[in-house]
Amino acid sequence: MPPSKDFEKAVEGKGFLEVLFHLKDAPRSFTELVEKLPYSRATVSSRLQEALKLKLVEPTWVLKGRMKVRWQYKLSAEGKRLLSNLEGEEFLKAQETIRRVRERAMEVALEKKATSS
Repeated sequence: MPPSKDFEKAVEGKGFLEVLFHLKDAPRSFTELVEKLPYSRATVSSRLQEALKLKLVEPTWVLKGRMKVRWQYKLSAEGKRLLSNLEGEEFLKAQETIRRVRERAMEVALEKKATSS
């Protein structure tokens, strides 16, 4: 079965797979993800919402102390299955290279536009 358009769009979003990889070993809170990832709070929030919508991530309540409760996010069975099909760190490195190439291509396009004006 081919991936859905929502899935394809989510994977293209910066940080989507990184969010999933950071949930691979243990559930994490939103704050923990923001601290570990090089993206803004808004970006991490958007990626989490996309992962939740795709049912790759599940929210759970965690009791911290006597009364303090907070959300944590963990991979669902489907999220674990997805990550097991990817090549882990090598995949992330390839995605980072693609991101850098895209950024450089945009810079070159802007430079060309500036010099032709």
